[in-house]
Amino acid sequence: AADCACLGADEAWFARLVGHGALMEREEAMMLALAFLRPEAAAEAAQLAQALGLGLRRAGISRLLH
Repeated sequence: AADCACLGADEAWFARLVGHGALMEREEAMMLALAFLRPEAAAEAAQLAQALGLGLRRAGISRLLH
């Protein structure tokens, strides 16, 4: 659950990254990726987040992403 004390900033960042990917918001995903990753890794992370987010949308889990 979202109110679980075990969720921290890293998990929230990852969920937002995947959420932006699911909505095809590549620029937003890139901005989040650049905040935590080296520039050379950020583009790939945004692309992977989009693939994961779209897969979750197809599976019917998208309402929990954003």
